[in-house]
Amino acid sequence: MSMSHSNFPNQNYQYPQQSYNYYPANYFNSRLALSTGLFGVIVGATLSMGNNIHKVQSNQMTWTQAGIDSLVKGGMAGVATFAGTSVAQMTGARGVVPFLFMAATATGVGYLMSYIGKPKAAPQNTEEQGEKS
Repeated sequence: MSMSHSNFPNQNYQYPQQSYNYYPANYFNSRLALSTGLFGVIVGATLSMGNNIHKVQSNQMTWTQAGIDSLVKGGMAGVATFAGTSVAQMTGARGVVPFLFMAATATGVGYLMSYIGKPKAAPQNTEEQGEKS
């Protein structure tokens, strides 16, 4: 018994070709950077609040001050994490190298943000300096 083409209705169907998404080595995934930045905010604020609870218990600060301080430090941690993740993504490297770039960038950004927020040192008494000269 011979089978004709009519017995196989999908015989002439052409399947679509698979398409592959090729991203350049320095492809930037903004969702990843934003989500890690948000994670940095949560972790930074939580750790800061844990530290501030001790200060509240020893009457060194109020709950309001502890909350504000925790939010500020959490925001700084989020910005540093976002920057570190962004730099790590843009290196296009694999393995330990992106982690090292991320750690170095986040540390640098965190240092700069904490340095900018510190008050300037008060000038020393000029009368004492005049007497010593």
